[in-house]
Amino acid sequence: MQNYSSSDEPLDAIRHWWDKNGKSVIAGIALAAAAVVGWTGYHEWQERTLTNAALAWYELELAVQDGNAAVFEKAEELASRYKRTPYADLARLMQARIALDQGDDQQAMNVLSRLLSEARQVELRPIAQLRLAALQWEAGDADAALATLSAPPPAFVTEFEELRGDILKDLGDLAAAREAYDNAIVAAPPEADISLLLLKRNDLPAI
Repeated sequence: MQNYSSSDEPLDAIRHWWDKNGKSVIAGIALAAAAVVGWTGYHEWQERTLTNAALAWYELELAVQDGNAAVFEKAEELASRYKRTPYADLARLMQARIALDQGDDQQAMNVLSRLLSEARQVELRPIAQLRLAALQWEAGDADAALATLSAPPPAFVTEFEELRGDILKDLGDLAAAREAYDNAIVAAPPEADISLLLLKRNDLPAI
């Protein structure tokens, strides 16, 4: 996440994250779906369902690219019809992105909250949490955002703690913000670029 200086920047950061990482997330889930197909290949109906879900996902992506006005409803149809496949969770995440692009932040939060309660793919939960927390903060509910960021999964400690630091700094709790930034720095992998994170941490006024 970024250091936000205007009301639009948290949402811009979410869009930037999705543009940068969305394809790799989708690829990972698609590979998981393919693995399921291989493991249950003797169940023809399961394979057919996954194949149809994959096709529906492809069609949804095309509809998004074409600016189809009914794309949110198409994502809902996919998520409902193929709710037992990995593509249902991806459709929910896409719905949140669509709502955000349409300026409906509350709808985006509703979709992300639903995804967190229903997601079958644990890999998507941290992504949904980060996006929901940023939107909750933007909506002025810092307490809800901090609650959403509680107990980060090990692979996302840096992202969770950095966003916690941003929120706590905004609330004026500088000691807690410094601790969150320190946690984020310690958890960052060796190859990570933490220059902005360090700048945030060092930019905090002395207590």
